[in-house]
Amino acid sequence: MPFLATAWRWFLNNPIAQIITAFVLALLGWSVVKRNIQETGRIQERERIAAAQAKVKVAVTERKSEIIAEERSHADSALEARDSLDHYPTYDSLPDDLKRIANGGKGGS
Repeated sequence: MPFLATAWRWFLNNPIAQIITAFVLALLGWSVVKRNIQETGRIQERERIAAAQAKVKVAVTERKSEIIAEERSHADSALEARDSLDHYPTYDSLPDDLKRIANGGKGGS
């Protein structure tokens, strides 16, 4: 125990040792503060990225719905256009003279 008392007395009476110790403690404290600042920055960055991804996801979902509605509209328009046209007769319902023409003059049926 006398060694610790002697070392403590030497430290208290030596201003250079106190300055060096204060400097080392300041460096350790700064490293802790720096690590906390970096971690806070990482957390904020993750939150910012998550918010941006959520916005993109909503935008993609909306655009996907728009595309599906647009495709349905086009499909419905195409069906209406097809159904509104006069139907052309099939080959079997043509008269014989037209069958001959359609068949390249080789006869009907």
